[in-house]
Amino acid sequence: MSSDTVSSLLNVNGLGYAMPPALSVATQRRMVRAFPQVTTSANGGQIIYSLQSGDQLIYGPGSYMRIRLSMTGGSSAADRHIDTVGSLFQRITVSTRSGQELCRVENFDLFASKYERFHTTNAKWVRLSDPCVVNADLDFAGDHIIATMPLSWIPCFDNETLLPSQLMEGLRIQFDLNNPNVVFKHTAEGTGVSSYTVTSNIHLDCTTLADQFSRRISEVSSSDGLVVLHKEPFHTIVNTTGTGINFDVKKSCSKAVSFMVVPRISSDTTSGLHVSQNSEHYPFTSMQLQVGSTFYPNSPLLQEGAAAKPTSRETYYYVQEQCSHDFDNAVVYNKFYATTGNECIALFCQKLTDSSDVMSGLVLNNSRALICNGTFHSSATRRIDAYLMHLRLVRVFSNNTTIRD
Repeated sequence: MSSDTVSSLLNVNGLGYAMPPALSVATQRRMVRAFPQVTTSANGGQIIYSLQSGDQLIYGPGSYMRIRLSMTGGSSAADRHIDTVGSLFQRITVSTRSGQELCRVENFDLFASKYERFHTTNAKWVRLSDPCVVNADLDFAGDHIIATMPLSWIPCFDNETLLPSQLMEGLRIQFDLNNPNVVFKHTAEGTGVSSYTVTSNIHLDCTTLADQFSRRISEVSSSDGLVVLHKEPFHTIVNTTGTGINFDVKKSCSKAVSFMVVPRISSDTTSGLHVSQNSEHYPFTSMQLQVGSTFYPNSPLLQEGAAAKPTSRETYYYVQEQCSHDFDNAVVYNKFYATTGNECIALFCQKLTDSSDVMSGLVLNNSRALICNGTFHSSATRRIDAYLMHLRLVRVFSNNTTIRD
């Protein structure tokens, strides 16, 4: 209906708007496309973005990266299997326009393969579970893959709050690309993808505020500063060959909220004959974390029997509950415990809080480290990747930004 018709209906019925249009908070919402500094990047190289969003606010969960992946080599579709679109990236670094590091995710390929299955609700539209199948998530034809990756996989964008223009204008995002052996799986030596190139652009979900609200935000940023919180992953690598593991994570932070442990067979991470992000079949016979005099869980999480026996259902239930109370993001048991096709996504996850508030957590410092104790079913050369999720506070001023863990 036209605005005149609406006004007439309101007048006839004695109605009126509770908030006049002049007081609308937002005047416009639109998608803005950003392009990298170099149009096409090759494996082992970098993709660098410098966002130019102007005075608009950005909604991270509504923004995404569109990727066109071109491959050379690979004798069949099976040799071009890719776990997730995140497998492309070895590291992602986000820095403010003044050069301060806002967010860094090491081994992003592994982090993304676990994070999107256990912690996110929008995984269904971004997963690349089988590139030889054409579906709504993936367009695969010949030597090309067209895929999307939500920016919310990068922790600083996983924020339900609109990110202020004072932070986003000039923001630098650097994607370090993996080598083909890590990205792709091949059926035999010499049959895999030998090289690939990536062409991409980022679509930003931008909102423009009305002048009076924009002015008020500018006033706050010039005096007290705008406060932005996000969860930041601190990555630790431990190599072990025995039947036990004991390591500590020394990271000074005011709020540690969760801890994720991913076991992998070392040879699988580089050979290319396996999906590099696959976990080992859940190998732990016991797991427990300690911070000071506090243990998580209170009693060690135990399971009995050899690794080949399906005795990890209690662990599966525990980890799923730690990741998602309502099981909305739950993965099926056989994918968690044993390889199904090309997938094995076993991990151990523990919330480090006694409250339902996600912003609460444990205080860690150099004298109060997090200690991880575990035992394995058998000896093997393993690589343990651990991610300590902690809160990072960013205070944004008009001319600079301060960052505190």
